[in-house]
Amino acid sequence: MNVPIKNLFSKLFLELLKDYINHLLVKGEHETGIKRIRKLTEVLDQYLDLVDEIFMNYLEQMEKKVEDEDGINPQEVQKIMRIIRETVKSNVELLAFYKVFPVLCKSKIFKITDISLKVGKCPYKVFVPGEKVYIKIPNLNKDAIAEIINVEKEVMTIRPLKLAQIPPAKTVRVFPEKEIDVKIETPKGVIYGFLHYISFEEIGVIISTPKGIKTNEKVKVKFKLATGEVETSAVVVKIDKLNNVYLLSLHLICKPKLEQIISRYVLKRQQEILKELKV
Repeated sequence: MNVPIKNLFSKLFLELLKDYINHLLVKGEHETGIKRIRKLTEVLDQYLDLVDEIFMNYLEQMEKKVEDEDGINPQEVQKIMRIIRETVKSNVELLAFYKVFPVLCKSKIFKITDISLKVGKCPYKVFVPGEKVYIKIPNLNKDAIAEIINVEKEVMTIRPLKLAQIPPAKTVRVFPEKEIDVKIETPKGVIYGFLHYISFEEIGVIISTPKGIKTNEKVKVKFKLATGEVETSAVVVKIDKLNNVYLLSLHLICKPKLEQIISRYVLKRQQEILKELKV
């Protein structure tokens, strides 16, 4: 960062010195005035050096603070940029997540600097300034996490932060567009909640209280999707507290017909989510 703080103060001090010389000339203090000017010049020069030193220390501390807050690793950034220059020829793969849904974008590289990449704009709403994305880098055990700095009409600028492992692939979960009621029959009674997420073999249900439910316990669930009604057995995988409610994760035990109803719904929601993402 190059801020001409010393130049600014130098101009101010020169104006001050000029006014002081004019003052001495008006008063006719030529001989004593020269000594005073020399002394004032020495003091101002020392002050300028001190200002410059303090300001540079301040800048270094601020830059270090920004790096720490952003999770930037300068050494890893240099390594990332070097490897991208050496191995990535024309396109780079960027990975983002939207509602736990992985969104992959293959983008053309336009420019590589020491600290950033200018690439083609990705046609999904998740790629916006301030968002973190993963850069998939060939020939590396790890990939890189980066921040989108700027998005223009045709291009966007991303800044690598550090090496990072892309989260392991999990079964894709989708979130219902509208609230779906879920009935849960437990050995101790019936609990009602609503569907938070659903995958091919698991659902998450928001409930008000986990009273009467235990992990690894077998229950029966019933809910209606746009593709059909589901009524099947399930096993309680875990119970998580979310503010004033609870998220109940259930592993579904489905017959082929119900699996088809669920898979059709999940795939349909995936397509709807992709449409939501389109710019």
